[in-house]
Order: sequence, then structure tokens, then C-alpha cells
Amino acid sequence: MTKFFLAGLSALTLLGASAQDLKQAKKQIDKKDWASARTTIDQVVTNDKWSKDQDAWYTKGKVYSQFATDSALKGQVPGANMIALDAFRKAYDIDSTKTSIEAVLDNKYAYIANLYNTSFNEAYRIFQKNDFAGSLPGFDNTNQIGRFIYDKHIGLTGLDTVVTYYLGFDYMKLEKNDSATYYFKLLADAKVSGQGFDLPYRWLVYVYSDKKDWDNAQKYAAAGKTLYPKDTYFDDVALQMLKEQGKTDELIKKYEEVIANDPNSYEHQYNYGNTLFGLVYGVDKKPAGYTELIQKLEGAFTKCTEIDPNRPEAFLALGKSHFNQAVSINDSLKTIKGKTPADDANKKALQGQAEEQIKAAITPLEKVFSFYDTQSTLKVAEKSNYKSSISLLGDCYRYLENKDKAKFYDDKYTAADSK
Repeated sequence: MTKFFLAGLSALTLLGASAQDLKQAKKQIDKKDWASARTTIDQVVTNDKWSKDQDAWYTKGKVYSQFATDSALKGQVPGANMIALDAFRKAYDIDSTKTSIEAVLDNKYAYIANLYNTSFNEAYRIFQKNDFAGSLPGFDNTNQIGRFIYDKHIGLTGLDTVVTYYLGFDYMKLEKNDSATYYFKLLADAKVSGQGFDLPYRWLVYVYSDKKDWDNAQKYAAAGKTLYPKDTYFDDVALQMLKEQGKTDELIKKYEEVIANDPNSYEHQYNYGNTLFGLVYGVDKKPAGYTELIQKLEGAFTKCTEIDPNRPEAFLALGKSHFNQAVSINDSLKTIKGKTPADDANKKALQGQAEEQIKAAITPLEKVFSFYDTQSTLKVAEKSNYKSSISLLGDCYRYLENKDKAKFYDDKYTAADSK
């Protein structure tokens, strides 16, 4: 009986001591004796009775928040910010109303809000050093604190766009593509825009295109284009996706839409012309709308020569188009077998058309020749263009029965490999 009484007395004494300890911790906080307050409050919350006390956990949150945010104390307790968050979370779980009132009275949630600000600033400091692995945990902690602040109606918004962006960016740089996609998708699905926020849309287009998930790739390309109408990237990827899918008709329509909005884009005009070129000349049978397609492609290449007359590739394509038409007309001559006056008239008309196309080809081809001929050395692609222009010019002048000019270009072709 005596032993039982003593055991009970010990328990009561312990509970009493814990209540005194909580009061003592608060006094130590008032005196800014944070180290002592930390020791005291840690003892309090480890007691079974006080482990379910809202005030004890809120007090622990305050103490560890100070260690996380006070420049004089920071670094003394690793992970103090998340220990504080866990303590505040437990206090809210036990009695959210009382905790909220207490937090407001403590300088309007300062102990909780400061956790967010300090965690973000520290993560961003590391981020600025391009230490993405180092800043990632900090941004993740900031995100957890931020979600707590939002969930408890203290502040922030449903989507913390800045922290979400940095999480996506860090994961992208660390090549953790699934995680980067998760965070960037949160931003894109919320249609977040503004300076720098084009990256999530670019990333999602890239990732889904790489997976051949064209529906999602096109979805985010369209969203990006809507929010960043002057960014040609989204036009370019939309065109590339249609090209990779082999949707030629849709590709042509998309080029025409893009060009209508920006007729002075050399690249779009040139690629549009090239697409039509392949459609017209890269097949055995003439496509429907043959004449109209030629007019469009030559119009595109001509526009390129006006936009930038110092780039030779559009001149070469224009010369090839006229030359190909001459060849096609010449082939038509072979189908006329009769020798009637009408047949002769048809032949003569076709010969005239072929000659017109040959002459039309010479002008742009000679521009290409002049561009490369003055250069002492040429890259592989440049040399290919140079030789192509020379070969076509030789054939053009042979067709016109200008032997001197034909020989001139034949000799140039022979010497071209020395460049």
C-alpha cells in the first residue's frame, strides 16, 4: 500500500512539474532565453499528459520558429523550420480555434508566416548559385509551409506560383522529368502567365512531344500560344508536330495561318515553301492544284529573297522550281507524237513555256553562284548548294544553246571541290 501511494505521488508530482515547465518556457520566451525555452518545452511535450495540449505544441512551434528565423539563432538547430511546422500543425489539430487566436495575437501569425519567408529566402539564395540539388529541399519545405498557411486560412493562394515554378525548375535541371512535369503542369493547367512563366508550357510541349503524346503536346502548345501570342516557339512546335505526324494538309494550313500573322518571318516562309516544294516535285504524279501550289511556293521563296536578299537558299529553291517546271514541260513535249499543224503549234507553245522557265531559273541561280563563288572555303552544305547552282546553270545554258556559258559553268563545277 505504501509503495502504491508513493507511485501515485510521483505521478502527480511529475504532472505538476510539467505544468510549471510550460509556464517556465513562456517566461523564458518573454526573456528571449530561447535556448532554455527550447530545453524546457521539449521536456513538456514528451510527457504523455501534455503531448495532447494545444498550448504546449503552439509554444514549441514559437520556440523553433525563432531558431529557424532569427539570424542570431539560425543554424543552431538543423531543420528547425519543419520542427516548428510540425508543432504548429499539432496545435491546430488539437484546437484550431484557440491556436488561430493565439497566432493572431502573436503579431498577426508572425511566427508561422516568418517560417515561410525565411525558408524561401534561404532556398532562393542557394538557387542563385545554380545549386539546384541544394535548393530543392528548401523549396519543398517552403511549399509545405505555404500549403499549411493556405489550408489554415492564414494567407497565400491555392497555388503558390513562385514556389511551384522553382520546384519544377529544380527538378528539370536535375533531370527528374516526371517531377518537373508534375509541378509545371500545375502552373499550365491554372493558365498562369507573366514573365518567365512561358517555361512550363515549353517544357510540357517538349515532354509530351518526346513521348509522341500529340494531344497533350498540342494542348499545351495552344495554351502557350494564347498566353504568349508573340512567342514564335509555340508556332514552331505546332508546325513540327504536324510534320512529324505526316499531316501535310493541316501543316500547310498552319503555315498559312502563321504567315498571315507574321508575313516577314523568313524561316516560316522558307519552310512553307519547302513543304510545298516536296508536295509538288517530290512525287511521281502531279498533285491536285499543281499550278496553284507552284504559285504559292514560288511566292514564299520570293518573299524570302525580299526579307533577306543575302541568304542564298531561297534563291536556289526558286531556281530549282523554275528548272523543274521546264523539265516537266519538256517531258510533255515527248507525249505529242503527231505531226499535224495543230501538233506543231502545241509543241512550239510548250517549247516557249519551257524556255521562259529556264530563263526565270537563271536569275536566282546566278545569285546563288555569285554568293558562293567569291568565298575561298565552303562548308559541306554550302558546297552542295554551290555545286547545285552551277550544275543547273550549265544545264540551263545548254538548253538555250549557249555553249560558252555552259562550258564556263561546267569548268566551275569541276573546280568546285577545291573550295
